[in-house]
Amino acid sequence: MAPTGHIGIGLAMRVFRIRLPLLAFIILPCLPDILYGILSFAGIESFQSSPWSHSLAGALVLPAMAGGIGFLILQKTSLFPTRGALLISGLVLSHWCADFIVWSNLTLWPGLSSQFGLGLYDLMGFSVSGAGLNLPSFMATGIELLLLLIGIVLYRRQRNRSVKKSVKKNS
Repeated sequence: MAPTGHIGIGLAMRVFRIRLPLLAFIILPCLPDILYGILSFAGIESFQSSPWSHSLAGALVLPAMAGGIGFLILQKTSLFPTRGALLISGLVLSHWCADFIVWSNLTLWPGLSSQFGLGLYDLMGFSVSGAGLNLPSFMATGIELLLLLIGIVLYRRQRNRSVKKSVKKNS
């Protein structure tokens, strides 16, 4: 899934009403792709194989680490550090869940060659190597943009409720 879909999912998760900066809802769902970029630059992962950043093992370790770091930070600044840490972990884990739905080339563990995933994009005929001005690419882009639009709508609704609640409280 492209960053637009992951960001849409992150914005939609804002409905959980835990005070985190907006940037967290944008960056955390993209964290596995950021890690992929770093590992790819270092020559550890490649376009054909991303066993550390996009494996099930990575999808469990990275959210746990992000949630742990979040808990330590939120412990000093928030009334609900555990809920915040769980949301942070969920934001990072949402990446793998979305990729599981659209791709079929995810691995369980680095070094294992078996690949799995539901492969929605495969069913549509979309592949990154075949991306271009064709129907499967338009359909994949439509899914991504729909997720982003849903995320923005849910985020705005939550934000408007918070503003109204704040105005009533101050009046």
